[in-house]
Amino acid sequence: MSCNHPASAGGLCLNEDGYTFFSSFPAERMNVGGLECHAEHYASGQAERVIFCAAFMRSLVDSDVVEPFWAGATLDGDGKVWFRGKPVDAALGKIIRNLLTLRKAGIDPYRVWLDKVRACGREAWLSDRLNDGHHTDDPDCVMHDRLWREHPEYRLSEFAPFDFAHEEVRRNKLALIEELLERYDMDGLELDFTRFPFFFNTPQPGLLTELMVEARKRVDAAAARRG
Repeated sequence: MSCNHPASAGGLCLNEDGYTFFSSFPAERMNVGGLECHAEHYASGQAERVIFCAAFMRSLVDSDVVEPFWAGATLDGDGKVWFRGKPVDAALGKIIRNLLTLRKAGIDPYRVWLDKVRACGREAWLSDRLNDGHHTDDPDCVMHDRLWREHPEYRLSEFAPFDFAHEEVRRNKLALIEELLERYDMDGLELDFTRFPFFFNTPQPGLLTELMVEARKRVDAAAARRG
């Protein structure tokens, strides 16, 4: 595939769900070659920038701020994944197995993807899904971070994602943003407010603006460090 296509100021953005690669491909593709082929597929069409989702309530990277997706999960002799004493859904279990395969090999998929997309002349971004609400009806689901599980008072309701009125929730999100900016050399960072678009039980004027101002400071600092 040709990679000779410099990004422009406009053009299409392709946002990849964090599950796509890890849930769609077998263990045999969990290597640098498989990762590069996947990124090249996106970076050879009409998209000017490719955005990879790196975090939702947990993260798909080995984060020190929120629990990585595989934290607390165990595999039995048949390769079945368990979490908190329960078998994990087959699709989520496949994601965990594939992530662990890459981690065991010492491969960071997001670093590979960012490098490959840039080599193809496109902009390479990461995305943080700010308030994921998948499976909040099941507190024992492997998708939930410890902060959500241990602090029900931080939720919009018992079976809902975070309430951003709580300072600790906003501080945690900023810490994750800072970690991603510190760890990865990217062309941009998307803060995904639209999936899911629920942040407050009652109007909280200024809090999201304040969050964006603080995030902007961190992005500018990262840009200054990396030139």
